[in-house]
Amino acid sequence: MKYNMIVLLSLISFSFSVDHCGSIDSDETWSAGDDHLLTCQTFVEDGVTLTIEAGATIKSLSDDGSGLAPALVINRGGKIIADGTADAPITFTSAIEGIDDNPQTQTWGGLIINGNAPISNSGGEAFVEGLVGVPYGGNDPADDSGVLRYVRVWYGGSVIGQDNEINGITLAGVGNGTTVDHCEVAYNKDDGFEMFGGTVDLTYCSVVRVGDDSFDTDNGYQGRGQFLSVVRGADSDRCMEMDNKTDSNLDSQPRSHPIFSNMTCAGASGANDLAKLREGTGGDHRNLIMVDGAGDGIENEDNGSETVTQDLSAGTYPDYLYVSSNTLFWNVTTPFKDTMSDLGFTYQEADPGLNIDYTTVVDLTPDPFGPAYDMVDDVASDWFVQTDYKGAFGSSNWLSGWSWLDQAGLLAETTEECVDTNDPTGDGVLNVIDIVSTVAVILGNAEWPNSCSEVNADINGDGVVNIIDVVQMVNLVVGGRVSDATSAELVKTSDLVLIKADGYLGAVQMTLTHGDDFDIKLTDDAMVADYRTIDNSTTLIIVRPESEELFTADGRFEISEVIVANSANTIDVSIATPNAFGLSAAYPNPFNPTTSVALSLPNDGYVSVTVYNAIGQVVGTIADGYMTANVYDFSWNASSVPSGMYFIRAEAGNSVDVQKVMLLK
Repeated sequence: MKYNMIVLLSLISFSFSVDHCGSIDSDETWSAGDDHLLTCQTFVEDGVTLTIEAGATIKSLSDDGSGLAPALVINRGGKIIADGTADAPITFTSAIEGIDDNPQTQTWGGLIINGNAPISNSGGEAFVEGLVGVPYGGNDPADDSGVLRYVRVWYGGSVIGQDNEINGITLAGVGNGTTVDHCEVAYNKDDGFEMFGGTVDLTYCSVVRVGDDSFDTDNGYQGRGQFLSVVRGADSDRCMEMDNKTDSNLDSQPRSHPIFSNMTCAGASGANDLAKLREGTGGDHRNLIMVDGAGDGIENEDNGSETVTQDLSAGTYPDYLYVSSNTLFWNVTTPFKDTMSDLGFTYQEADPGLNIDYTTVVDLTPDPFGPAYDMVDDVASDWFVQTDYKGAFGSSNWLSGWSWLDQAGLLAETTEECVDTNDPTGDGVLNVIDIVSTVAVILGNAEWPNSCSEVNADINGDGVVNIIDVVQMVNLVVGGRVSDATSAELVKTSDLVLIKADGYLGAVQMTLTHGDDFDIKLTDDAMVADYRTIDNSTTLIIVRPESEELFTADGRFEISEVIVANSANTIDVSIATPNAFGLSAAYPNPFNPTTSVALSLPNDGYVSVTVYNAIGQVVGTIADGYMTANVYDFSWNASSVPSGMYFIRAEAGNSVDVQKVMLLK
């Protein structure tokens, strides 16, 4: 290692340029305050820990003078502690001046970590392409090679030996005691992340416009990954290439079985597959979003004895390959290809609402009301975070502030994590407008005004927005103490519904079923009253009713569901039983050819409702049978009788009532 000190006497300060080349055989720290330059391949030896401070930038020459590119290699048994932050990421990049403004691949090597975790190669040991005498692999699944957190590896993939290009980040036989979190590879000539066996887990990892595959697994890799983002170039290869075949054996053991969840693959309408799962690999893939593929989506071929399935009960770990039927494809020519197509694999096809043109904007956050939030898969194990969305992103973009895409100005302005302000409209004040807006959304008459509205409308924080949240908004707006109702009773007639309660009512929600001729008018005596009708069902919400009358209606209807709340909770509600037998006035009257009446029946029993003409002859039977106590709406169609006066007669036990009607044709 060579240190160059430049003394700037005029400023009475010191600046260090540190060159790195060859073996590091004792613990060492690379300071964020120094300029670092890889001049040749640099190896962290067995038993040695290299610490790189947050915010450090390590640049690399393109050639070591012998035709090979510099790279940083962590030997088996060595460790790297590169623990950056979003505000101070650690960057491996090229020494070419201005390369960020003119991004290129293949300007230096890459980052290679060799570990002691199991691999499937014969003898349990192998060598990374281009490195002679640098082995990886062992028998410790929990092997710890250190920490990569907020680490960026840009513009690499040059030849490091034996005419082999190298991946951005190579994890060879690396164990799951190693942390790989918030890491990115951008503009690499070869793969982004390649896992040669091992068990290392990946979280919040990004790949941008690499030449070959973004995430490549083989040689018995059995790690996990969640929140994985890929933005391909049009000429990039696959978002995923996953193999198992080792030493010509499709069933080599341990079988590769990556478990990946919440990946977004943006394919830039390139012709290459979005993913190829082949050569005997197992695996488990859930909550994927795959967009913009001019060729195949997920192709599966060259299988061994593993079970290829969309039924998790069909296989035994690790000898199955599962891809969820909830996988979301959009603008992909052939979603499933070869074996998976032959097996009839199903998927979801819909637009997740990403905003990507690949040249001016790359916004990978999906529409919060779109299909990315539908049919979300459960997690595979407790290691994973259960989300309510598919893909790598929810409402916030974890690439902001540190990704190459952000530095290039391609990330659209994205929604921050919502802060609960109890203000659904986001205008800075909670008032009746927020209440009206929330009622409209509950009924389905409107959408939330902004991406944080639903969070802010959930006043009680139970994860559901309903009339309990509405009445609590009312409490916040109106204030004051009230004497809450503890129960309520609905009184229904043929054209009117009343509510009686023993105290304050915050809101009423009701669902009615009815015929096509139904019409409703809600009370004006309430803070908010709104409804929505779909086919033969109407849902209504009345907030803070000030009178007993809730609505009037024309046409026969039944109350199928009712919810009543006081200022804090739902309360018991009953539908009143009529206290007197009788028919309501017929409507319309005179009529042609149909009129309706309501029958109030206070007791269970046999009921007969018939129609007589003026000379006492029976001309029609409207009802005849046993009925329970309730209010019933009946209609009579008189199209088969002449104009004239008729009498509708209802009889139950000793009770009789008659209504006179006039038919005018």
